[in-house]
Amino acid sequence: LTGPITFLAEAAVKNVSVGGARWEKILDYGRGPSAMEVFPVTTAPIQPPNLAPCLEYPVYFARAGKFDVELITAPTLDTIPGRGLGIAVSIDNQVPQVVNVFTPETYKDETPHFGKNYHKNVSDNARVMRFAQTIDKPGKHTLKITMVDPTVAVQKVIIHDTKLPNSYFGPLENKLNDTAHWFQIL
Repeated sequence: LTGPITFLAEAAVKNVSVGGARWEKILDYGRGPSAMEVFPVTTAPIQPPNLAPCLEYPVYFARAGKFDVELITAPTLDTIPGRGLGIAVSIDNQVPQVVNVFTPETYKDETPHFGKNYHKNVSDNARVMRFAQTIDKPGKHTLKITMVDPTVAVQKVIIHDTKLPNSYFGPLENKLNDTAHWFQIL
């Protein structure tokens, strides 16, 4: 079992709603056939460890180690200035790692006239959010994507431990193993 694990955000096997807020599929959105976003979009931001809408994915890791989890997301712009654009990722019951792309430190790279990331994200019509995760032992695990800000739409999930070649669409998706019920390299 080698190579990246890649799947569409819509492939979640569990969709946890909290207080009327829930992840919903948006068809024909982004680089693939769909994306997942929290509705209603007027939901207030929720910071871990508070309960928030969550998507869960069964993932099989053939070895322990450090892995990068990349989410292909939208929007690419600061749609609600001052609020941020954050989401959390965790494996099993680990503490969720929150990434927010509009912080005072990163905002200078996001300005329309001078920001290096602004032009790339706008031309790609997507943003890659990266999370560093550690797997303590090989085997079955659960990847959780948890809402922090409701305006983040997640299109694709890519898990890898080596540098990936440059690609607009990223690696091909792995299919959910129907008999074992987890994502793995087949």
